[in-house]
Amino acid sequence: MNKQVSYAYQHLSRTETLGKCIHGSMYLCPALLIALGKFEYYGSGGCQIGDSIDSHNRPFSHIASVIECFNHKISIESNRIIGNFGDNSDITELDIKNFSYSSEDLSGPLVGGATKTALLLSVNKQKFIIKNPYLKTDVYDMIDF
Repeated sequence: MNKQVSYAYQHLSRTETLGKCIHGSMYLCPALLIALGKFEYYGSGGCQIGDSIDSHNRPFSHIASVIECFNHKISIESNRIIGNFGDNSDITELDIKNFSYSSEDLSGPLVGGATKTALLLSVNKQKFIIKNPYLKTDVYDMIDF
């Protein structure tokens, strides 16, 4: 395992305080899952855009749903979410409309995060189709990278 990745996992993903200071810390979850086969998530910094269902925290359920669509394992404990690598060999596509508030177009706050999570989880696949991706600047940046 790469020493920098190992250090990051031990000192960032397991630390509740630091993870909550990073606006996009939830996007470390799929990246750590691919790189290390596991992650621990304690919450995200930035605007807490969730509603009462999310206890007014930044929603993570769509990220967890995409991770589970890739046949990885998610378990929820009182203060953290744990992810473990599973067998994702049979998944070849994902439709982002499944995360939209409308069946006719892409709408709602989950489609961007679902698109980014699918991109991150597909990096180790020879071919993967993301149907109806929510394309905005940060998604294009990820694709370019």
